[in-house]
Amino acid sequence: DGGITLAEGAYYVKRFEEAGVHAIEVMAGMWSDTPTLKDTPDSGSSKGQIFPVCMLLKLVYSLKFFKKLKLKLIGGGRAADADVAENALKKKTVDFVFMGKGLLAEPDWVNLVEQGKADLIRPCIGCQKCIDSQLQSGGRAICSGNAVIGRGDNIYEIPSADVKKKIVVVGAGPAGVEAARIAAMRGHSVVILEKSDKVGGQLYEAVVPKHKQNLKQLIPYLKRQLEYNKIEIKFNKEATVENVLAEKPDVVITATGVLPVIPKIPGIESSNVMLVSDVLKGAQTGKNVVIIGGGIVGCETAEYLASDKKNVTIIEMLNEVASNMVNVSRTILLGHLSLQNVVIHTKAKCVGIYDTYILVEQSDKSQIKISCDTVVIAAGYKPNNMLYELLKDKVETYNIGDSNNPDSVASAVYEGYYTALKI
Repeated sequence: DGGITLAEGAYYVKRFEEAGVHAIEVMAGMWSDTPTLKDTPDSGSSKGQIFPVCMLLKLVYSLKFFKKLKLKLIGGGRAADADVAENALKKKTVDFVFMGKGLLAEPDWVNLVEQGKADLIRPCIGCQKCIDSQLQSGGRAICSGNAVIGRGDNIYEIPSADVKKKIVVVGAGPAGVEAARIAAMRGHSVVILEKSDKVGGQLYEAVVPKHKQNLKQLIPYLKRQLEYNKIEIKFNKEATVENVLAEKPDVVITATGVLPVIPKIPGIESSNVMLVSDVLKGAQTGKNVVIIGGGIVGCETAEYLASDKKNVTIIEMLNEVASNMVNVSRTILLGHLSLQNVVIHTKAKCVGIYDTYILVEQSDKSQIKISCDTVVIAAGYKPNNMLYELLKDKVETYNIGDSNNPDSVASAVYEGYYTALKI
């Protein structure tokens, strides 16, 4: 059926008021098994999604042939941005604001706003792991930003360290910054060594594909946390055993990220081959692109290129693509790939790369040629744990985040939080 129309919703609101209801939560949405290009995952959803619906309801009842609405409207939908929520209340678009995922990401939201520290609110990045882990996996809700939720103890206390130590953190991505933040809050002296000139690590590549507006919020949040906790960071500092030990640390935490997996394919060193990280950093491809690897990064990069009018083909060895992605986001992404005519070959592997084509072996061992100008390698990542291996016998050292096990922001933050908590 067509669901509830705005006119029907306005009628129900008035009948609820007549029945003695004092306030009503306004919601709106739609779902289809076949996404359109207008559908976006929550990582790209706009802020205050329900506020316009509340405004329309109030507008209907401001017309002269209606009695004035006395019932209070509760609206929200990505309303955890304090300025957005406050503006809706000031304009009387809504009478109350509801928040869901925003409070999972930042349970201290109200206190931070009241204390004038709204810029320290941990943003919900729209990863939807909180929903997916429950509805798809039957587990507890977890959060990419909040390491505590769903982990069992639900204890948010950060105790002061019994012995204050000098801690060197290598890497200023999500794992490293979270470890540094918690360690500093516990009273340790912390310094971060970061090989680049900015905070965020791989986030700068992760936010390039489409629908990543809410993930982008994480980068300034990480910067603000370092500033607020007065954590020293040394940029453009490639960590070595010598310069790490020169800091005279009691403890080292390595959060050094990943290295790309380079498959052994004849022709892999050809000039028409590039890494997916190069594409996400702005490298230009030809018109016809083959992506080797149909994981999350490969598929999101395929959408990114297809949106730029490229002809894209994905080669994936497994039975399906983007298999580790949360269900709702994956459904939308696969729909977008289909609508943009991205060709996907599963249970297939590239066995040769040539100047104008690649050779692909299918599950039945037959081979096909696929024409292309550019070959993009998105075959996954392996831990960049070399520094950890060199340091672990010289000083108390912990390896966290992707340099321990390439996974997600949620895993990186979790490892950073609980590693710092035990030092």
